[in-house]
Amino acid sequence: MLETLEAHKRQSLSGIFYGSNALYGAFTAQILGVILPVLTHSAVGVFLGAFLFGGTFMGITTLTVSKGESLSFQNSNKTIGYLTASYGIGQIIGPIIAGMLTYRTSDYNGALIFASVILLVGIILLYIGNYKQVGQKEAFS
Repeated sequence: MLETLEAHKRQSLSGIFYGSNALYGAFTAQILGVILPVLTHSAVGVFLGAFLFGGTFMGITTLTVSKGESLSFQNSNKTIGYLTASYGIGQIIGPIIAGMLTYRTSDYNGALIFASVILLVGIILLYIGNYKQVGQKEAFS
């Protein structure tokens, strides 16, 4: 009986981290894609960065919406609305800040570094959210 309970607990925790691991990987690849042109200063770096960024863009969006749905199953529409609104705000504010940084520095490095930091903040928030979710699961199981 204890083995069954332990297996159930392991399965519950693996379900929590499976999607999150995919998000961690996608965020990491996207950060590399954004920062690569700053580090390499070459056409290969720019093209590889564009591939890494573009290849993870929709995946992060899809996985985040899926994660939001799983966190708030009963209010998933509301959660998806909040995610969409925050995404939209980022789409408005991000280019403004990137434009200001590019104007002041006369290159894109500042904007790319800023974008990488914002993505890093995303990973940290995902980690904090997962930590809280695992704590709640353990507290109620």
